[in-house]
Amino acid sequence: MQDIADEFNLPRYSFYPSTHFLSLVFSLREFNAQGRLPPKDGAPFMIPGFAPILPSDLPKSLLHSNAKLVYEGERLREATGVLVNTAYELESSIIDGLQEMLRKESEGNEVLAPFFPNQKMSNL
Repeated sequence: MQDIADEFNLPRYSFYPSTHFLSLVFSLREFNAQGRLPPKDGAPFMIPGFAPILPSDLPKSLLHSNAKLVYEGERLREATGVLVNTAYELESSIIDGLQEMLRKESEGNEVLAPFFPNQKMSNL
């Protein structure tokens, strides 16, 4: 979709129905950049919003540097923004963890697209 948006000079927003899934996508991209994919040891993955996860507890299809979700995580750099189906009050720890991950990544690097919970609980 990014290619089509670029061709027509349109902004592109990615939508994620779950903060947990978005957290997994961001984390897999980060693990790949750190050279941790495929896993060489049994060290647990620390993913915002999750308890520590052993590589053996994840599907093997996610644990390769050329996995589809790693690619999608890289393409998030090109998005105008990321929309997440949640409210901050419901999943503040995951949202805070993702924002911290973005802050760390943006120091001296290209900034990732901002992400937005869809609404505040007070608006419901």
